[in-house]
Amino acid sequence: MTATIGMPTFMVERYVPGVDRRAFEDAIRSTASAAAAMAEQGLRVEYLGSVLVPAEELCFCRFAGPDAGAVEEANRRADVPFWRVVEAVFIEPEGERT
Repeated sequence: MTATIGMPTFMVERYVPGVDRRAFEDAIRSTASAAAAMAEQGLRVEYLGSVLVPAEELCFCRFAGPDAGAVEEANRRADVPFWRVVEAVFIEPEGERT
């Protein structure tokens, strides 16, 4: 499945012990900004959303990009740690964007 920009989608898995929602939102804003800056430089990476699971101290972030390396680079530039980046299929309800 591809994102609206016609590229594969990836899941970024993070372990975030002790993080609260506000700190998580700040980190995600940084990551989304880094992805947007990369896109302006010609390397299209798009932040598509996140799920924070506080009880498990983890989160999953969804990105679109040409490959896992580009998505990893956006996260490195934002200085937001991650455990892994894997290509993933996201299934949306009928009539929703993919």
